[in-house]
Amino acid sequence: MFRVLAIAATLCLQILPAAIAADLAPVPPGPHDRELTRSYIEGRAVLLIIRSSFGVLESHDVEATLVDDAERVARDGPSEAQLEELEMNLLTEGSYYLVSLEYTIRAGGAAWPADRPEVHYENDALALLDGLKRRLLDAVETRTDTLPIVIEGQRLMALTNGEKEIPPADDLFGRRDAMVKRVLERVVPWTST
Repeated sequence: MFRVLAIAATLCLQILPAAIAADLAPVPPGPHDRELTRSYIEGRAVLLIIRSSFGVLESHDVEATLVDDAERVARDGPSEAQLEELEMNLLTEGSYYLVSLEYTIRAGGAAWPADRPEVHYENDALALLDGLKRRLLDAVETRTDTLPIVIEGQRLMALTNGEKEIPPADDLFGRRDAMVKRVLERVVPWTST
């Protein structure tokens, strides 16, 4: 009897590591989780770009940080706590991004293009910002992409610097989709199928 138990124990010790390794291998989540993971990484990218625009994160570190984020959620997708934290951060930091633009305008720090009176630019910009703030709140509440909102904010920032179009070198948010695609293909390739 003891010999049978010893053989069984030996076999278990030989099989167990392989079984554990099989359990640790990444298993692609279902279709819903694919979209949820992609959406989470897109939102994290927007948040990281906002942070880099304020110098909290170096712009050259954004993609590496996003890779780390993707690796954390690659196996099981983002948790509800991670999604809620992202929502809170997008709302607070996205709002701050828009409010900082408003402050620039109200404080007279804008250098508007010379083709129209400054007061016209100021009034249009303040009305646009009010709408963007509401849209940001709605996007966060419904968990939809905030990228179009911050791109409009970025366009407005270009106007406050006298630019009619966003200079390609300053188009931080316009690079988001390409960056997310690279990160997902590298870390969680199952999201692209």
